[in-house]
Amino acid sequence: MTDFDPEKFMSEPCEDTFYDLKKDELISLGKHLELEVKKAMRKHQTQDIIVKHLVSLQVFEETVLEAFETSDSELKKLQLQWEFKKLEMQEEREMRLKIVEMERQERREEMERKERLERKERQERLEKEKLAFQHEMEMNKLEVQIQLGLVSGSEKHRENFDVTKHIRLVPPFQETDVDKYFLHFEKVAESLKWPKEYWAMLLQSVLLEFARTKEQLFDRWCSSQKVNKDHDRLRQVVLIEEFKRCILSDVRTFINEQKAETLEEAARLADDYSLTHKVVFEEKPSGFTSSRPDANRVKKPSEGEPKPKADVS
Repeated sequence: MTDFDPEKFMSEPCEDTFYDLKKDELISLGKHLELEVKKAMRKHQTQDIIVKHLVSLQVFEETVLEAFETSDSELKKLQLQWEFKKLEMQEEREMRLKIVEMERQERREEMERKERLERKERQERLEKEKLAFQHEMEMNKLEVQIQLGLVSGSEKHRENFDVTKHIRLVPPFQETDVDKYFLHFEKVAESLKWPKEYWAMLLQSVLLEFARTKEQLFDRWCSSQKVNKDHDRLRQVVLIEEFKRCILSDVRTFINEQKAETLEEAARLADDYSLTHKVVFEEKPSGFTSSRPDANRVKKPSEGEPKPKADVS
């Protein structure tokens, strides 16, 4: 390729040739015309200076300048659009990062909450086991003392019976089998010769503790479900729990993973899962009765099954 000659160009100026000039060639032409052009300038800036000068010298017509200004305006518009697009992409990327970070933080907080709850439940379970063990040891100790005659009958039957000293000997309440618990309590009370007028007071101590435990467990459950003294929220949570008792375990797990907030949402999730995985509901608990008119309809024998014989007697 031959070197660009500014003098030759000025002897035969051509608009098309001018717009094909490279940046270095434009700078060479600008210096030849004794214009203030620098290498630090952008190409279109250098072209603008030279075009205006050539138009002022009437080398180019003014239409060339107008066309150039229009082209430069379009270029600036495209550059502005591109900068705006880059800004939008940057904001979108930052928003996605924020959402990911928020989701990560929520998962971290949920894991920490579960760990705290599990740790507290484990501590309560260990404490109950410790109390049960201590009770068993006290009972064994008393039994041995009674057998050895170290505890006299008069001591157990004294009129000033101290309830506080015997409360720790009351067996822990067993909610799973209440009848069995009361029988066990009677055996303990009779073996220790507790006056019957104090039985109710002794039982009251463990029943109150059981009620407090139930209340604490319920409060923790409400807190984990974010009820916050909201009656409508509590109503939905209870209905969802009852609904989950009536469905298969895998459907129940799916609803738990999706964190359904309302009974309607839980039912919709169960329908979606059932349609996708082709599952059926379990038999409903006795507390739920069907209102369908065909609920008690006798099942017809399917094909291949023997039909019942008519009674001819």
